[in-house]
Amino acid sequence: MLAEKLMAKCNYEIKGLSVNFKQYPFENSKIKSLPDCRSVYISADNEDEFRWWIQKLPEDLLDLELSINDTFSYSSHILSCPQVMNTARFSTWDKMGFTDDQFLKLKTKSVMFSYFNITEDGINQFLKNWVNGKGVEGFKKALLWSEQTRDELKILRGIEVRPWDEEFRNEA
Repeated sequence: MLAEKLMAKCNYEIKGLSVNFKQYPFENSKIKSLPDCRSVYISADNEDEFRWWIQKLPEDLLDLELSINDTFSYSSHILSCPQVMNTARFSTWDKMGFTDDQFLKLKTKSVMFSYFNITEDGINQFLKNWVNGKGVEGFKKALLWSEQTRDELKILRGIEVRPWDEEFRNEA
């Protein structure tokens, strides 16, 4: 395969990788690891394909984006991989089944995904951690969305919130 031949020529010392194959020939692959890879996009058809690629990557990625080509959901095994939990920037347009515990342990500075398992209490604790300086150092953004109706009062319980209005804009 041409892509692997090119990677072999540079001793698999690639900085970025975009994977979007249908039925990748894993059984013929020579890739053992991609230790220098820091920016990764993986689009796959099933969990085994995700697992195969993720296991080749270092545990301290700068950027990880996942995409599903089929109708499966990411298992907690995939979501709890260090490559997912430790990445500096994690994003996907897919629904993620993170538990509250997994969400609170993410080391990401920027995260974007649709969720269905994270509770209002989990989001509240995430916000409290951030407000009280106990969150991830350098944290910048969390963009989460859900098809479920969420209780804003539960999410913001115990947190002083001020609307971003004209007066606040002028102060800022």
